[in-house]
Amino acid sequence: GLTFEHFAVDLTNFFVSCIAKSVAADAAHSDWSPFIIHGGPGVGKSHLLNAIYHERLKCDPRANIFYVPAEALYSNEHREQLLRYSSNSNITLLIDDVDIFFMQSEFYAEQFSRITDAIRMHQGVLVATCSNNPSMHQFRKMFGHRVSHGLSGLRKVVHKLGDHSNCGLLGELLPPSMNTRMEILRIRAALYGIRIQDAAAKYICSEIYNVHAL
Repeated sequence: GLTFEHFAVDLTNFFVSCIAKSVAADAAHSDWSPFIIHGGPGVGKSHLLNAIYHERLKCDPRANIFYVPAEALYSNEHREQLLRYSSNSNITLLIDDVDIFFMQSEFYAEQFSRITDAIRMHQGVLVATCSNNPSMHQFRKMFGHRVSHGLSGLRKVVHKLGDHSNCGLLGELLPPSMNTRMEILRIRAALYGIRIQDAAAKYICSEIYNVHAL
């Protein structure tokens, strides 16, 4: 169920979901790489990463796309393997939970930068998620190029996407509103063949704010 069709969109995630759909539809968005999706627990980071993976393969079953947890990059063997993959043209690399690179030693940040640079050099895209907001200073230091910081919503989309030259994107997912939580509940229930009445959905979502618990 972790597809775009099952992702509830509102103003808190519209910007990020639009970019995710564009990356999934066409890997030739290397100027957006790396695209870092950040936000707290239960806001849809892993959902969007999975959705990109499934949609990319639906658009092109032979696409060069890989989904890996960040923990895999602790291994020298896995890092070198990813660097080899990154040398393929139009690769899409999806890495879940890269907080370790922003919070730990410079060594891991450098390794992440190596992979990112290799992907950009070969016209590919790296999409990663993290719980903490990587600061602009930290992001520029890691990647050495201008970064567009996109907040959710419509008002800054045109400004942020007006000039892509040599930049990456930071996209923030905010906690979902009551209406969005209700829609998430309906979507998840429908996957199990359950129909929830509005009054019941409203009551449940007024008591439960954490989407994972929902």
